[in-house]
Amino acid sequence: MRLFTRVLGLLVLCLAWPAAAWAQDYPNRVVKLVVPYPPGGVVDISGRLLADELGRQLGVTVVVENKAGAGGTIGTELVARSPADGYTLLFSGAATHAFAPWIYKQLKYDPVKDFVPVTQVTAGPLALCVNASSPVKSLDEFLKWVKADGDKLNFASNGNGTYPHLSVELMKQVLGAQHLHVPYPGGGQAVTALLAGEVQFSQNHIPIVQPHIGSGRLRVLATTGDTRSTTYPDVPTLKEAGFDIVATAWFGLFVPAGTPAAVVERLYQATAAAAKSPALREKLAAQGDEVVVEGPARFQAFQAAELEKWRRVITGSGLALRRPMSRPNIILIMTDQQRADTIGALGAPWMKTPHVDRLATEGAAFTECFVTSPVCVWGRGPACSRAGTRMAARCSATSSPGSPPGWGRWPTTATTA
Repeated sequence: MRLFTRVLGLLVLCLAWPAAAWAQDYPNRVVKLVVPYPPGGVVDISGRLLADELGRQLGVTVVVENKAGAGGTIGTELVARSPADGYTLLFSGAATHAFAPWIYKQLKYDPVKDFVPVTQVTAGPLALCVNASSPVKSLDEFLKWVKADGDKLNFASNGNGTYPHLSVELMKQVLGAQHLHVPYPGGGQAVTALLAGEVQFSQNHIPIVQPHIGSGRLRVLATTGDTRSTTYPDVPTLKEAGFDIVATAWFGLFVPAGTPAAVVERLYQATAAAAKSPALREKLAAQGDEVVVEGPARFQAFQAAELEKWRRVITGSGLALRRPMSRPNIILIMTDQQRADTIGALGAPWMKTPHVDRLATEGAAFTECFVTSPVCVWGRGPACSRAGTRMAARCSATSSPGSPPGWGRWPTTATTA
């Protein structure tokens, strides 16, 4: 028995030695960091800052490769299917690893089973903002406003399923409010709408709203972090007001499932060392991001908690898409009168909610629809054109400068029907 135990022990050592030796030699060539978003954005900038410092710590070049599309899921799937050797890393966050499983019914990767979390890297709270001309001057006044007129308020987001959208959905559920969601194609357009008075408020990423807060055109009422933002230390958090509303736009490092534990640990240690760089921390802080590097175990637990939190928010909001798409169908934003007019024009489309409706006529493929007044729908697409053509006379007769604020040539945000 003693002989058998010794032989078994030697066998285990022999099997483990090649893997340990290989991990000890890691890395010995270029490492690729996939950022599943377009170049030039906040996530891309953060990823490139990390890549530079990570390369110094690892002693090799870390190149950033942008694989954008479908809300970050294209690049994320690419990494999930890559070799588990530590040479293909993913820099991504909640959108792909906490939101996507509940939004997309046909997601082609599992954010838990297909990845090993290395470490969280950044956390960025959002800023709740109103136009500087708004009579609402404080968080307390905003909460009273919501209580009195919550169902009459509308808010701008950067698109369906984005942090600025879902963070307000979380707030709506906690406060019991029913704000009208107005999705825009991106943060720039959402802030432009807020500046123009088309919407009453937006809860957006600090780098997007910071220039306008600094210029005095927007007023920040609160931030959404667990603690106060280092960018706005004098501004209260929603949590301080006694509400369980914490929504930080976090990003971290992931590797494909099956990556050796020694490689994961090496990457974590290198990231922890990189995070101590004053230059890195200063540049991230300028974007409203705080450095959070706590290791694989803490990151795994954090991701699990985020998955559960956003599951409740997303399923509670009714947001569920069939699959990620680059050119999907369209959501139209309508009043009750618009709904009646559109039913007459399109022939009994399916209506889902009082304000944000998914039009799904048989065989329709909406591609470019616009709302131009409280009672009109213009169309420029395979199916929308029918509504636009049949309603053109009515639109020209009823459109007027007296239309309610916020109406007038809003590009809608694409989603699947």
